[in-house]
Amino acid sequence: MTKIGLKTKITGIVSVLKKDGKIHLAKCIEENWNKTAFEYSKQLNFWRPKKAMESELESAFAAELERLEFDAMSKEEILFSLKKRRILQTAPHLGLTEGPRMLCINWLGSLGVPEKEFYVVGMFSGIPFSNRSRPGRINRKKEANEEN
Repeated sequence: MTKIGLKTKITGIVSVLKKDGKIHLAKCIEENWNKTAFEYSKQLNFWRPKKAMESELESAFAAELERLEFDAMSKEEILFSLKKRRILQTAPHLGLTEGPRMLCINWLGSLGVPEKEFYVVGMFSGIPFSNRSRPGRINRKKEANEEN
């Protein structure tokens, strides 16, 4: 497909998104469809906060890094990077159990991070713990079959 053909398809997608009221997604695609992964990652990681990090948030990050047994030097470097860039990539549930797609997305996101800074990935669960899927834990095939 030519660049002109691709732009035509993108314009069509953007038009449909706008009609459906998805203005922010349409704008994001419109502004970024032609960027390389490296250019887009640099743009994502360019943002700098105007205010200092809240002491409670810094304390929470410090406590978590301590719990994860980072040495003092690494802990300070990671905290400095977080305070400077304030970017935390989220990964669903247990990041290490994700397939190649999520690892690739995190790698692409990290391309624009300066070499001496950190790309911090925090795992989360957006599903209530009352949900039968039991978010936050690894479900083995055998256990999943027993529950059905």
